[in-house]
Amino acid sequence: MNTESNAQIKKRDMKQVLIAYGAMLLLITSLIIRAFLSPIPNSKLNKIHEGMTKPEVEAIIGKPSFITESGSQWIYQRSLVIGYVSITWLEDGTYDGQYNLERF
Repeated sequence: MNTESNAQIKKRDMKQVLIAYGAMLLLITSLIIRAFLSPIPNSKLNKIHEGMTKPEVEAIIGKPSFITESGSQWIYQRSLVIGYVSITWLEDGTYDGQYNLERF
């Protein structure tokens, strides 16, 4: 008859607990790191410049998360990221060359 000793059972259970804690720690660390990323990667923000049209900007950084009622500002947010980027448009519909990156 094959029976595990109490010591073997405890050792196996401890391994399972340690694996579970390790997985939770990895998940929490990943979420914390993600939370402090930029809502839009800097590599994309650096490609937009003053005078670009809305379609040109959208082709580079994508559709905004929100557009203000006046349409003069686009807001970009990413899931699980703390903060946002806002893009402001001039009256002629071109990008004013400035963006606002807010992190909380």
